[in-house]
Amino acid sequence: MRALAVALALLSEAALAEGGLEGRTVVFRVESYDDPAAPYLVSEDYVGAVGPGPEFSMEEEGGLWVDVVPVRIDLSDGEIELTWPSVEAGPFATFAFNGYVMEFAGDCALIERAKVVDWETTLPLADDALEVTPLRLALDVSGLEYGPDQRIVIALQVADCPVS
Repeated sequence: MRALAVALALLSEAALAEGGLEGRTVVFRVESYDDPAAPYLVSEDYVGAVGPGPEFSMEEEGGLWVDVVPVRIDLSDGEIELTWPSVEAGPFATFAFNGYVMEFAGDCALIERAKVVDWETTLPLADDALEVTPLRLALDVSGLEYGPDQRIVIALQVADCPVS
């Protein structure tokens, strides 16, 4: 019975990878706030095209008491992976939202579904940590521990939209 459950879970994850992000423009940033109208930090927007290898490697950026934790983001056709290979372990600051925002260019409802891949993700994300709209993903990591051994993997189901 357990083998059947694992097989079904793997099939549902594989189904999420239909469509693709390859060649699409994505804007990535970090936001930290208790009130979205008065954020503590909104990083610069990083713009890239989804292709082979990591799309973004952010370095420290921020103000007097809130900084971006250096992160590497790798997007593929049906998956997003976040890692922190160049930092010592530590906690993300705790706010109502402290995390990563990815916005995709286009007029089509691109993201049909997104799901954290639990067995590949090492951080204990809350059920509501991932917010998904058709052109935007927001991932809240507030209060969690980052470090070189940590990673987050998100599987995506992407619509068959023209690349714009």
